[in-house]
Amino acid sequence: MTVGLVAAGLLTAGCTPQNTADKVVSGTIMGSDGNVVDALVGFDVRDGAGNMIDLGAKKVGYSAIQRLNYCVPTTGAAATQTCPNGYVTGKTWSIKVPYNAAKIYIEVYPKAPSSTNYLNTPTYSGPMAGTTNTSTYSATYRRDISLPGSVSNVKVVLPLTCGVPGGQTGSLYGHIAGWPIGHTGTANAWSMASNTLATQGFGLGLVDTNGNYRINGLMAGQRYGIIAGTAGFSRNEVTYANSQGDKTLVPSACYQKQYDF
Repeated sequence: MTVGLVAAGLLTAGCTPQNTADKVVSGTIMGSDGNVVDALVGFDVRDGAGNMIDLGAKKVGYSAIQRLNYCVPTTGAAATQTCPNGYVTGKTWSIKVPYNAAKIYIEVYPKAPSSTNYLNTPTYSGPMAGTTNTSTYSATYRRDISLPGSVSNVKVVLPLTCGVPGGQTGSLYGHIAGWPIGHTGTANAWSMASNTLATQGFGLGLVDTNGNYRINGLMAGQRYGIIAGTAGFSRNEVTYANSQGDKTLVPSACYQKQYDF
C-alpha cells in the first residue's frame, strides 16, 4: 500500500459510489483502552485482479479517506461527544465500495484535534487530514479483508504508545546496506501477523543520509516486513523468512530491536 501521504497531511477530493449493487464494509475503530479516538482512515480497495479502485483519493495513495472524531483529544475520550459543527463522535465507521471490489486494506493514523473534519474551498472539498499525533496511540492497519458481499464488524484497535500507561509498542532500527550515501528516504513497516487480529502493527520511519533508519510505534509481539527507499534505490523486506523468523520480531513493549538488511 502507498503510505505516508495522508500522514503528512495531503488531501484529495472524495466521492461515494452510487451503484445499486454497492457493498457496505463497516466496523469499529477505538483505542486498546476502549476510548474513542481522533483518526484518519485510509481505505485501499482492490478488484479481483488486484487493481486499486479509485473512490476519489487515489492522488494521496488511497481509494478513499475518512476523518473520524476530529474534536477528540489525543488522549482519547471515554464517552461520545458533540463537536462544534454538530458532528457526534463514536467508534463506528462504514464505507460503500463498488460491486467489483474484492479486497480492502485499512490504515488508521491517530490525529490531533482540528477545527473541522471537512474542508470546502474553491480548490478542495473533502475530509481534512489533520496532523498525525502518536503521543498516546500508534497507527495500525487491517489487511487483505475479502469482500464476497457486504462485510460488517471489522474491528480496528489502535495500540497504546510506549511511554504511556499500558504502552504496547516498540521499535525497529538498523542500517540498510548499499544505501546511497547523502540521500534521505523512508522505511515503513507492516505487521506480518494474522490478518484476523484487530491490532496489526504499522509504522512510518525515516532513513538518514548514512542509511540508518528507525521505525517507532510497532505493536509488540509481532513480526514485520519493511519497505525502504529513496530516489533510485529500494529494498523490500516483506519476506516469508521475516514472517516466520525472529529477525524483525518486536518481542515486548518499548523494546528496541536492531535489524540490519
